[in-house]
Amino acid sequence: MQKNNNLQKKSNNNFFLITFIISFLTILLTLTSLATTKVGITDILPHFCETMAKRLYKQGLSIFAFAFFLYAIFQSQALQALFASQIKWLKKRKYLTIALITLVTALLSSNLSWFDEFVHFYPLIIPLMMAMGFDIFSSILCLYGGAIAGLMGVTSSERMKEHFGTVAGKVEGGVNYDGFSGIAFRALSFVLFVSIIILFNIWYCSRNEDASVNKENDLIKKIVSPKFNRTRKKVLAVAGFFFLGAIFAQIPCFARVLKLDTVAKNTPEWISNHYEGENKYQNVGNLEEMPIGKKEPNIQKNWGAFGNWEEKAINCWLITGGIIICLITQQSIIGSLNTAMKNGVPLVLIYAFAAVPATIMNVSGISDNLAKVLLPKTAMAIPVLLLFFVFGASILLTFLVGSTTAIATTLVSCLAPTLISFSESTFIYAALFAWMGAVLGMAFSPNNGILRASLEKGEVSYKQFIKKVWVLGLIMFATACSLVGLWIYLLNKNIIK
Repeated sequence: MQKNNNLQKKSNNNFFLITFIISFLTILLTLTSLATTKVGITDILPHFCETMAKRLYKQGLSIFAFAFFLYAIFQSQALQALFASQIKWLKKRKYLTIALITLVTALLSSNLSWFDEFVHFYPLIIPLMMAMGFDIFSSILCLYGGAIAGLMGVTSSERMKEHFGTVAGKVEGGVNYDGFSGIAFRALSFVLFVSIIILFNIWYCSRNEDASVNKENDLIKKIVSPKFNRTRKKVLAVAGFFFLGAIFAQIPCFARVLKLDTVAKNTPEWISNHYEGENKYQNVGNLEEMPIGKKEPNIQKNWGAFGNWEEKAINCWLITGGIIICLITQQSIIGSLNTAMKNGVPLVLIYAFAAVPATIMNVSGISDNLAKVLLPKTAMAIPVLLLFFVFGASILLTFLVGSTTAIATTLVSCLAPTLISFSESTFIYAALFAWMGAVLGMAFSPNNGILRASLEKGEVSYKQFIKKVWVLGLIMFATACSLVGLWIYLLNKNIIK
């Protein structure tokens, strides 16, 4: 065990060292003609601080809120007690259990774009896998593998609308897209990759069954010890209410069905007060050459309308749920918060370190010029080559950089005018191909911090990981290429729009 811990510490150090080297090499690129603005070596720290601030604002608070909610549940041992009460059923249907865990993980990843969130589930899933007679690595296949499968076929309308909006860039007004653009491609991708991951998981677990049962009797005893009493049932009921509420509150179609928009607008002030948002001005004329504007009222509510909750509302909702669970089980709220911070800070640091190269590329102007340099001249005249180039370049760039899709997104954004010149569908599917390529490259990247964090939980080195899953990587790559090739063929034949 001590040897594995030392290997993981060395692996984590290597990750941060590699990302620092990539940032340094990116700065050297700014000294070339690719950049419009030079970036000095001493600018790494300011750019890291800038990236950290953005990550804390966009992802950090969400990571901490979810971790607090989740660890309040874990420390109540409600989920452990539920699994313990069903351990005989799970052991009899162990391969079905593997498939269900992987499928649920993929559904959450596909619909909510969860990825780093699953790192918190290893303390729950690892004892369960070992109690059923499998090794620790099987938990990585279920959680990390399921998350990757879900991201390969994102079905979330809100998440993809945000992605399309980001890559549209200069031609945003000329593209008719919505969250369901390319939904057939996305749904088929989800089915294919989830099926591949589930079948590989079952195959791997069947080959490694009973490998560690005799050595880990203490883990089996731990998982059967908690009693599924009334208090823990209350915890699961509260957790389910807040968890499902956080999901449904983000889906506009539920708000329309329930017709709660009007209720939200008329919410009493003692529930959610109004505040004045950023000032907006309407142009009403000119005084000589100076434009004259009239201030328009911009009144907003602190709490978003149901069906359109944003991160602030969701974070507050989950924190409230975590506090209630702590009160039910008489846990220390500060203790759960400390645990959440302890487990969340490494994830924020991983995102920040991995995103620094992309920040430098954007600030220096490399992102705007990179596509023009890499793009083959023949691809400008042949949409097929252009789409395959977007897919292949996204895989390569994201594999090199690690846990970020920003570079692939920037690539499509730079090519947007060229893509839209062929057709609107060419642009939309290029965005989808870039997303898939970015996720595939990131999935096996040695610089992916979330993969490193998952391997640390599973006590596996990156080298061991590649030895175990290189066949899976080839299968996923071949499937992705075939799927992209098929869709390009259908697109050129005008079979799909």
